[in-house]
Order: sequence, then C-alpha cells, then structure tokens
Amino acid sequence: PDVKVKKELLLSDEFLLDALTWEGINYRFPIPVSPEIANQGFSRPYISHLYGGSLRATFPSPSPDMLEWHGLDDWAFLNLDYCPHAPTRPGYSGLHFSPHRARGTWEKLRAPLRTFVKLASSQWVYMGQYRLVPGKSLTTTAWMEQKPEVRKTWATGLLNKQWGSNVLLRVWFRKTKGVEYEPTKEDFADATVNIKEIRKAMTEQDIVDAYTCGEEVLWTLDSLPVE
Repeated sequence: PDVKVKKELLLSDEFLLDALTWEGINYRFPIPVSPEIANQGFSRPYISHLYGGSLRATFPSPSPDMLEWHGLDDWAFLNLDYCPHAPTRPGYSGLHFSPHRARGTWEKLRAPLRTFVKLASSQWVYMGQYRLVPGKSLTTTAWMEQKPEVRKTWATGLLNKQWGSNVLLRVWFRKTKGVEYEPTKEDFADATVNIKEIRKAMTEQDIVDAYTCGEEVLWTLDSLPVE
C-alpha cells in the first residue's frame, strides 16, 4: 500500500540523524520474499481474530486461551500518526516514540517483537521481528525545535487517549498540588476514576508546557530489524 505519512508530523532531520545515525537510517535487513508478499497489508480486526489481543493497544497481549493455542505474545503495532518515523518497508530501521521514560529492563525490550506498521487505512504490514532499543530523548531544546503540529499532535493524544493517561495525571498533579509533589500509586488509582473530569479540566497547552520546561520527556526507541 501507499505510505500515508503526514509531512507536518515529521521530526527535524537534525534530530533523526542524531538519533539514528547515517548507518542506522540506511540499514536494510534482507527480506527473502517478493515485494508483493512482503508488503501485503492486513486489517487489525483480521489479525486480532486470528491471534487475539486488543484492536487498539500498541503492545497487545492475547488472552490466555489464545496464547495456549499459538504461544505468540510478542506483538507490536506502530501507528504513523504518532510514530511517523517507524519502518515503512519490511527490514527497514526506524524510530518508535514513547511519552514514558525508556527503560532497558522493560520486559518487552528483552526479545524481538512481531512488528506491524499501519501504512494506510486498514493496512497493517508485517515489517519483521524488531528489537526496540532505548534511544535518545528529545531535550527541551529539541522539543521546541519541532514543528507546532508535532507538539500539538502529541499534546492532543496525551490529553485524550488512554495511552496518555499517566502523563496527563502527572501534569495534573503538578498543576493542582505543586511541581514538587510526587504522586503515589494510590494517588494514580484514585485519580484514574475521575479521568474524564480531569481531561476536561486540562488543556493541550498544559501538556505542551510540561515538555517545554522539561518536566516530561519524549523518548525514542530505535526499531532494529533482527529477523
């Protein structure tokens, strides 16, 4: 399928070169099948019907019954809306972005992931087995150097999407209780119950400001094909 990447969401060339290096940008893992087969896309419901797992999660885990049947718990689904530099061809390198701190001990990072990327509507293409390696973060300077559309896209997602809840709550706690306040697990649990009301009370600018002043950091995970 034709790759649908919004040009206004692309990060600066300077940051990409710093994060991936020329070697990483130009790396190609050999794919021993024809392009017609390698570039075949599938809908997310179709994949979920066959193997289980959420239709929306980036790293879904199938149900115990499905895992008992196929044993595959290594899925990654990257969306170009928030990861415009994800691999767009099988075997290509790329970047995955996360609003959470990169942790080398994260269990999902220990083994290659069965990685799909959404290249067009209902077209998720299998890129191969990729290892996600914690990479560089966007410094406050690098964050401010990105286009306003990039910052707005992330702020909108973090404010309104389920995957942004933890970041949103951290920003909300600092806004309501002071920048030095360190919320506990119980605080997060209690606040999650009222997440809809908290979203209404917060703005995209609150999120942008948290990254601008360095209270929050956008991290990269280098997507490296290994199989």
